[in-house]
Amino acid sequence: MAVVNLQEGTIQMPNKKLKKEHQTYINKWKNNAKAFDAQKCYSWMAQKILTNQIKLILDIGCGDGAGLQALLSKNYNNQLKIIAIDENLDCLKEAQRKLLSKDYSTELIERCDIIHDNKYHGYNFKSIDKVPEQQVTLIHSDLLSDPYIEPYLNSIGKFDAIKKQGQVWGLQFKLFQSTINYPTFIPIQVYKVPSSELV
Repeated sequence: MAVVNLQEGTIQMPNKKLKKEHQTYINKWKNNAKAFDAQKCYSWMAQKILTNQIKLILDIGCGDGAGLQALLSKNYNNQLKIIAIDENLDCLKEAQRKLLSKDYSTELIERCDIIHDNKYHGYNFKSIDKVPEQQVTLIHSDLLSDPYIEPYLNSIGKFDAIKKQGQVWGLQFKLFQSTINYPTFIPIQVYKVPSSELV
């Protein structure tokens, strides 16, 4: 979609505005993550998830990676693999930076181009076929509009747990904590992703 070329600085062009909003979001999320960490929320979550022989976790909306770091720090047998998805590339880059600083093997798969007009933005997703090789695979995706992500996740195998920003689903995708409208669409999308029971 074409964008009218206006004098630079007169209005925020949609892709620049989106980039600025993503940067603002990750900066605010870092503060939230610090508060959650101080309250030991991430540690509590990791203990709840890693009670069994958990080997593969899907994290939807990984933010700055604080939850990923907590999961990995409680993973004493080093067999845990995590697939983490976020629509905000700045979040994924911060998560990668944070995990690499703690020597966790991490890969980032950037695969979206932003498309826009004067009012709206969206993504043009590229197909994905990379087999996860690292402890953490960070994937740039929007679960609700990415046509390639569900087949890709199904090709990986069964997830032992699925986490979405404070929510954890087991086999029957029972919500342990509810949130506002947006996440209610998520279970419809992830319902087809194979997972085993989380006890």
